[in-house]
Amino acid sequence: MQLIYLILNICAAAFIAFISYRNLRIRGGKSIFILALASLLSYSAYLNYVLFPSDLTETIKTAATLFGMTLAATALFTFSLEYTHQSDWIGRFAILLFAISAFYTIKRISLLTLLGTPALLEDVNLLYRYGLIIATIWLLGRTYFLRAGIFNLQCWSMLLGPMIVFIAHGFTLLGLDWNWLDTLSLFSINLSAIGFAYNTFRQNADAGLLVRRGSVVENMEDGWIVLDMQHSIVDINQATAKMAGIPRERIYGKTITSVLNDFPDLVQVVGDNQEIEMDRTVQVKNEYRYLNIRVSTLQNEASAPIGRLVIWRDITNRRRAEYARQHARDEMFVLLNAISNAASRTISLQEFLTEFIYQIIYPFRSQIIFIYTLDERSNREGEEEYCLAAHLGLSTESAQELSKLSASSTFINWIDETKQHLLLEDLQNQHIPEPIRALPTSCLLIINLFIQTEEGKKLIGALSLGRRSDPVYSQDEIVRLTILADHIAKLIDSDRRRKLAIALSERQRLMRDIHDSVSQKLYGLVTITEAAQAKLEAGADLDYGHVLSSIGENARQAVKELRLFLFQMQPIDLEKEGLISVLHHRLAAVEGRADIKVRFLADEPISISKRKETAFYYIAQEALNNVLRHAHAKSVSVTLKQGYKYVTLEVSDDGCGFSQEKLGQGGMGLENIKERVKQENGKLKISSKPDKGTIIKVSFEKDETNNAQM
Repeated sequence: MQLIYLILNICAAAFIAFISYRNLRIRGGKSIFILALASLLSYSAYLNYVLFPSDLTETIKTAATLFGMTLAATALFTFSLEYTHQSDWIGRFAILLFAISAFYTIKRISLLTLLGTPALLEDVNLLYRYGLIIATIWLLGRTYFLRAGIFNLQCWSMLLGPMIVFIAHGFTLLGLDWNWLDTLSLFSINLSAIGFAYNTFRQNADAGLLVRRGSVVENMEDGWIVLDMQHSIVDINQATAKMAGIPRERIYGKTITSVLNDFPDLVQVVGDNQEIEMDRTVQVKNEYRYLNIRVSTLQNEASAPIGRLVIWRDITNRRRAEYARQHARDEMFVLLNAISNAASRTISLQEFLTEFIYQIIYPFRSQIIFIYTLDERSNREGEEEYCLAAHLGLSTESAQELSKLSASSTFINWIDETKQHLLLEDLQNQHIPEPIRALPTSCLLIINLFIQTEEGKKLIGALSLGRRSDPVYSQDEIVRLTILADHIAKLIDSDRRRKLAIALSERQRLMRDIHDSVSQKLYGLVTITEAAQAKLEAGADLDYGHVLSSIGENARQAVKELRLFLFQMQPIDLEKEGLISVLHHRLAAVEGRADIKVRFLADEPISISKRKETAFYYIAQEALNNVLRHAHAKSVSVTLKQGYKYVTLEVSDDGCGFSQEKLGQGGMGLENIKERVKQENGKLKISSKPDKGTIIKVSFEKDETNNAQM
């Protein structure tokens, strides 16, 4: 029976040694391994004595048992220190004690009893072991009691083995020399190893927690002040002294009013025994720190107040992060507002994207920026292409080489399939075109420009930014640039849709104008020709002169309408060319080629704003269109005179005119003239008589010289 008991314990010790050897890196693993080895050594020596009884094996058993028990006590103590996060106690002193016990064990094995009294050394060794066992029980028991307040199964599995050793050693110290005490001590070592291994190596093992002031309060980042009822400082940690900028030796025992007199609010709160939390800014070593201060009452077991606890929390980093986020939000708002203004102010997409680049180059510290956009014309002409819409930092040669990229190119396919940004620190990638690889950048950020269509996301371009030196783009910068890229993609798509709508509207207007002007005249020609042909076939009399005259009149009118139509198709840059030049061009291109004598007189320069120049132009255009279409005039005169207070535009013709009674029944042309004159607070006078022609005179008040170009 004894043999089976020894073999089972040896197997258990070997198994624990094997498990702990594989988990040496876990906190407490080394101590459990040493504990298992101590048990294995002791039981092996005991088994050897049982199998081969002799004086030598008995001496070996006694020495091995003493050595194993000493080693086990040391391992129990070191494990309790590691488990309770106090491994800093394991130092030279513990190693020295272990060395003494090892020397004593070797002495017993060698039977060198002449160097001292074996009984005395054995008692010292027993006291040494007993002290370590007491310390182990106190550390582990205090850990569980402070953490849970109760002793549960986990607690007993940790404490049962050391407590059995404590009892067995206690009986030995009392002088009781029972044979079963050694067996009980050895069994308790194995029991301790099993309990420690179970609680340490299981998958959901709880970490040991001992609320010790030196490892918790003293090392916490928050400031910690304890006051008595007289508001004197009885305890303080290093963090508070650091935050307050006051040495600890000047704080203990003094009242809070004398130490922290720079914080009158805090002193008042402590004096009033209030529970409060507040934020304050303090200056420590020429640096401002933001503190969150919380004051609470300390009570004893009877719920009577015994003092005050003041917790200081340094929230400087959090406050700075909040300021940084707010600054980033403000910067994004300014950028988005500037981009939207640029979109409404600029005319061409290239101009808008160029201004966008200048808006982001400084905030994002980039030296190279280029933007690709989908070329809409490529949809109609064949394979889609992406053109270099705007760039900054590219050389002329690089810009020329990167001017166009096919939609089927490796680079475009790569960024289209990625569906997210690409941050490249190494440009030597097979997907990147050679001109981009040659760019002098340490990193390149590529952000896709997507729009949502019925088929899903469609790539309409890419925004690329590069830096010539570190650091690479941060995650915060990438997020902000992605937001800007999405905004740009929407603006590009809106611009494309707006241009498409304008083109469709203009196409409809042109179709309407052709139908109302040129097509009507041509239809009149067809009608006259078919009527004359019908009379000829019927043998009726035909007034050839009248027919030819009607045909000629309709043909001439069709030519006039066509010339007017072609002129309106041409873009007019009034701001660049000026009012006088544009009127010259209109009279020469339309009236001058319609067999109408043209006379144009103008004073230069004209001191009116660009807005009034625009109004003058459209008024003159409406008047000339009426002359061309309805007046049947032989000549037209346009004068632009500048007086002391007013600038006057006068358009007169020698056409058929109309009676003053019909003035209020004028068509859209006259209504448009009246509306534009009203918008500019001008004066309008229309004079006309049947067969006497028409005179339209418009006067606008002159502007100041410095405002004339507004």
